[in-house]
Formats: sequence, C-alpha cells, structure tokens
Amino acid sequence: METTSERPENAVPFTLMDHTGQQQSLEQFAGRPIVLNFWASWCPPCLDEMPSLQKLVRAMADTDLAVVTVTLDENWEDVDKVLKKTGFGDGALVLMDADRDVAKSYGTMKVPETFIIDRDGRIVHFYMGAKDWGSEAFIKDIRLLVEGQTTAH
Repeated sequence: METTSERPENAVPFTLMDHTGQQQSLEQFAGRPIVLNFWASWCPPCLDEMPSLQKLVRAMADTDLAVVTVTLDENWEDVDKVLKKTGFGDGALVLMDADRDVAKSYGTMKVPETFIIDRDGRIVHFYMGAKDWGSEAFIKDIRLLVEGQTTAH
C-alpha cells in the first residue's frame, strides 16, 4: 500500500488484532461515534497524551462513544510497558498495526494523530499532535458529537 498524505473523508474499515489475539474491526462500532487515535510506545508526545485520553474515556463512560487506539508498535511487550506506566487502556480498545497499513490508509504521517468519527462514519475532525482530551472543551465537544450535534473544534 502506498503512503499518502491525503486524509479520507470517511472512516476506512479495518480489522486488527487486540492484546488477546482477537480480531477486532472498526465496523463493530458502526452507528457509534468514535475517537480513533494512532500512537506508538516510542513517541514521547503520545505518552504525554495518554492520561488525558484516559480522562476522556472516563468522562464519556455513560455514553456509547468508542475510543479505539491503534499502536504502530511491532510487539505487545513494548505496548504493555506503556500501558502499565501510563495506566491507559481501561475502557478503550488497543489494537496493533505493526505493518502500518491502517495508518497508511488514514494518511497518518506522524503520531499521535486522532480522528473523530461521527455516527455516520464521517471523519468530522482530525488532530495532529498531542491534545488535552480531558479538558472541559474537548469533553464538551465530544459530548455534543455523541448527542448528534456539531462540535466547535
């Protein structure tokens, strides 16, 4: 697959393996809003972002928001160290894209990168670099998306 810097308008379907060896697909979240985050254990901004992403997961636990994270790591040992160190992962799905085909299909060039996908599978926002997902502004905007309203960011 060729590397592209073009970002898709709609969520690109994919299936990747989770930590237990189970195949998980983006399609299993059809009809739900999704925060899709690409990261790697060797990426300091990614590690800085993880506690705030976990804050978002906790803040949205009463909704049907799906938080799907895709690591570009090549082994679960490195990922496990990060998850243990940061406390990330509770309530979020962590998948591995070791060959980076999924990242390429999203035009991901650097990590962290995050795509906000609405209930219709449209990418409504794209963020490059670490963000404070636990901030009041992001939580408010994500809650608006979950409720089917337009977000301000």
